[in-house]
Amino acid sequence: MHPHSIDLVAEAAHKLQGLPCWGVIAGQGTGSHVSLLLGMRIPRSRPIANKHLSEEVRWNDPEFSLFVQLAPWELLRGDTLLCNSDSSNLPGDQMLNGLKALIGEKILKTDLSEDFGLIIRCTSAVQLKIYHHPESAGENYSIFSPDCDAANA
Repeated sequence: MHPHSIDLVAEAAHKLQGLPCWGVIAGQGTGSHVSLLLGMRIPRSRPIANKHLSEEVRWNDPEFSLFVQLAPWELLRGDTLLCNSDSSNLPGDQMLNGLKALIGEKILKTDLSEDFGLIIRCTSAVQLKIYHHPESAGENYSIFSPDCDAANA
């Protein structure tokens, strides 16, 4: 990993502070991968064809997004585990039900550790913990923003 990439990831993570989460993409067929849709909604000229997504997600692109792909993660409310990367992602099961807790939340704070672990603290005591997996073959997570293609960790 490039030695300056921690600075890029920290800067991108900091830009998430204050943003609302209005959409989550996850579920059967995506494994433990999760996308959070953040910030302003940017209307699309045509909807995404996937009928399993909400109308809001189908008709809007996010200003910012966080894509968690190869990292283990867990979502908590206080000390209660809502779901994690090992939860069942079938419709109506723990992962999708737990991730709904992020909808409508605002990101209050982001904490990035030296090993690229990321904690996103939201309103209502909800927090997403992403644990960097140093032996993964690719990026653990990516933050996409309007002024850069992606900050990858």
